Amino acid sequence: MKAHRYAKFISAAILSATSIKSIYRYRNLIYNTLLQDLKQRYAGSAAGYVWLFIFPIFLFVFYASIYLFIFRVQPQEMSQGQYIVYIMAGIVPFISFSEALCSGTSSVANKKNVLLNTVYPSEFIPLQATLTSHITALVGLSLLMLANMFFMNQITPLYLLVPVILVAQLMFVTGVTWILSVLNLVLKDIQQILAMVTMVLLIVSPIAYTPEMAPNILKIMIWANPLSYFFQAIQDIFVWGRVTYNFYIAMGLAIAMFCVGYYFFTKLKSVFYDYI
Repeated sequence: MKAHRYAKFISAAILSATSIKSIYRYRNLIYNTLLQDLKQRYAGSAAGYVWLFIFPIFLFVFYASIYLFIFRVQPQEMSQGQYIVYIMAGIVPFISFSEALCSGTSSVANKKNVLLNTVYPSEFIPLQATLTSHITALVGLSLLMLANMFFMNQITPLYLLVPVILVAQLMFVTGVTWILSVLNLVLKDIQQILAMVTMVLLIVSPIAYTPEMAPNILKIMIWANPLSYFFQAIQDIFVWGRVTYNFYIAMGLAIAMFCVGYYFFTKLKSVFYDYI
């Protein structure tokens, strides 16, 4: 039994290594389709690419205003400036994750014509959707850097690890959407369920509160929520200037989910053509 499990794990790891090689091989194709996706998303919009900045700024201001001035919540160990940066450091990855989760899950069903194209590997369809969604994270990261310099006036070499965390989150959500995009072809309710899931994740993720502030039952949900480790890893760097166990757990979760997701997707590829 154990040998069988190890064989499955090794098989998933080999498949994932193959996927990385394939991504590198088709990098120009992925890049071009990514640009095409961005153009289509903002085609006909008066503000155009400015929406990449408007949405994160609006959510920053809205979320911070609610907790600072309405709920009057602020951790005792943080100044007001630190708390604003803390909230922003949680909002940035959450925006990109929630968008990537929804768009990646529906990507295969929405692009059935691409599945019939033998030139474009089908596993790139969810990947392309998650990559497009993480463009917002890059914009949000630049805004977060500006806010950090304004409110805290600090710069640390650890900032170089933040893009690594975002790439890890991208790997994690890609693995999730590889699984869900296949299931979504069969179970059409998944897309509606995800809307509720993202609302729950917004509550059980430590974005505007620290785990220490939460009641015991919510603490259990926080530690069981894999997103918490990605969010807290970024918050640790920007607010406290340190790397903790959150960073290493996030890396492990990203690699594991990427391997499992790709293994699942490749094994169920044949399902596509029964539902196209």
